[in-house]
Amino acid sequence: MKTLLFLNIQGSVLVILLLLLKKIIHRSFSGKAQRAMWAFAAVMFLLPIWKLVPAEKAVPIIIPYYDDSLIYEAVADISENDDRDFNTEEFSPIKIYDIVPLIWGSGAALFMLLSISSYMVFLFKKRRASNSVTDEVLENILPETDIKRKIRLRECTDNDSPMLTGVFFPVVYIPKNELNEAERGYIYRHELMHFLHKDLLLKWFVCFINAIHWFNPFMYIVMRNINEACEIYCDEEVTKDMDIESKRGYMNTILNLVGKKGENYV
Repeated sequence: MKTLLFLNIQGSVLVILLLLLKKIIHRSFSGKAQRAMWAFAAVMFLLPIWKLVPAEKAVPIIIPYYDDSLIYEAVADISENDDRDFNTEEFSPIKIYDIVPLIWGSGAALFMLLSISSYMVFLFKKRRASNSVTDEVLENILPETDIKRKIRLRECTDNDSPMLTGVFFPVVYIPKNELNEAERGYIYRHELMHFLHKDLLLKWFVCFINAIHWFNPFMYIVMRNINEACEIYCDEEVTKDMDIESKRGYMNTILNLVGKKGENYV
């Protein structure tokens, strides 16, 4: 538990620093760099960097220790002045160091259970509310990418926002509404960029770290900022070779859908 405490301190300090510099980071760094910074902040909740310091250069940190022998002495003193039959050897006080790991482990397990189960329910509902379709626009875009895996396309009857699901079996969901060919092209390029960047894999990795540190609010801040950085990175990559008119069309399409935009699930 001491290592877990130090990891929380280490990661939280870095998150606070990134939050203080967030406006500067947005102005000065690309979406790719922002994504890397927040991913590094997540790793700092997992990597005990103080163990990389040579033992002879390490500064010892003393953590107050609760000595329960005082309780046994107090009970023994009471029993000497008490006529009742009180066996001090059977007295075993509950130590807080025994309870904390149980609470932490239960919270971490519950967090992952809820994350996975909610994801499964979401995919089940999404699949029921969609139909498998094909689109020449997507088929024409795929050869321009390095994606070798088959990308399935499903049209949602719930008119939800476009999204990508599946690390191993990727599926692009698009809303069932009147989108012209150019708008569908923008959507496909954006969602395929998420796949190329392995954003879904990154988000599940960070979700696992979040489960370990479920009690730390800074970890939830990391999750939110990684999602934001992934979107910025995708937008930059999709539009970097576009002309002004195409960039305007892309941004208008994204803004029209952003109000309904949900999380990208694996």
